[in-house]
Amino acid sequence: MSNIFLFEFFIAPFFLSILVTVLSCVFLNKIGIVDVPNERSLHRRIVPRGGGVSIAIVFLGYQIVFLDFFSEGGFSFSTQEQNSVLVWLICGVFFAMIGGLDDWKPRSTVWRLAGQVFLSVLFVSFCLPSHFSSYIFFLVGTVFLIVFTVNVFNFLDGADGYASSQAILFILGYVLCGSTFFSLELLALSWVLAGAIFGFLLLNIHPARIFLGDLGSYFIGFQLIAISIFGTTEGVPIGVPFILLSPFICDALPTLLKRIIKREKWWSAHREHAYQRFVLSGMGVRALNLWLVVVNLCICWPVAWLVTEGVVDSTWGIGCVYAFLIIIWYYAPKSSKNNQ
Repeated sequence: MSNIFLFEFFIAPFFLSILVTVLSCVFLNKIGIVDVPNERSLHRRIVPRGGGVSIAIVFLGYQIVFLDFFSEGGFSFSTQEQNSVLVWLICGVFFAMIGGLDDWKPRSTVWRLAGQVFLSVLFVSFCLPSHFSSYIFFLVGTVFLIVFTVNVFNFLDGADGYASSQAILFILGYVLCGSTFFSLELLALSWVLAGAIFGFLLLNIHPARIFLGDLGSYFIGFQLIAISIFGTTEGVPIGVPFILLSPFICDALPTLLKRIIKREKWWSAHREHAYQRFVLSGMGVRALNLWLVVVNLCICWPVAWLVTEGVVDSTWGIGCVYAFLIIIWYYAPKSSKNNQ
């Protein structure tokens, strides 16, 4: 990978994201799109939300200008038709819009889910290879995964820098495992997204000066699953993204199932996620983010690499990592019982 490539597709987006994020802070404060602390919050001061718009602007800008979708001389994914890339762009815009509207004025859960499902169906219809179109269960499952991933990132975006850190760790881990499979275009877009999120993270780390908001969490969640889908169609083992996302999935899924079983409003804000209970137990947000880095580097990345190299089967890799993390999440509530 050349220095020019890294500068154009990682360093430049990084600095652009910092600039746009600073401007977003001023703008969001001015128009009153802010997060006011309540009894379920982990922060104690008013912070502008919707800052994920900076990530969306930088990433979408690269898709339009640098990748030059609208001319035959520009980038195009070798495994996809040109219109599939345009649909990816359009879906990214509208996922950001759905989240942005919710940041501006909260919408009903039904409205948000309907929009997410529609965009997911649109993406799957145009962006999956044609030979998958006859497998209806595969298509439905992919739509479900997109909606699930988008909402997982929304649910887990509740601590300073937590969702942003996981997104960067996922992208870097996926690039590490999939670089030999990726087309040049997918590799470039992955680095652009990492650079844009990293620039935002500098203002999102504890104590955060800006939050992703629903706009950011929806947009990032969609982009990660989109990159995963394209990567899988280009040859990356299907288990790799599931392993790299395991810290979030193993927190969100058990918590969601528990709330559904207890007939609680699973979509409403709460403090039952394991990461929230760790913070409430006194761990601290910075320590939580450091722990997330350690789990990714020491567990998720090595297992994902072993799966990529064919040393470990995807099923075994996913099973071992998920079992380990679910055990940790199971004991998280007990560590903060006295703080409830």
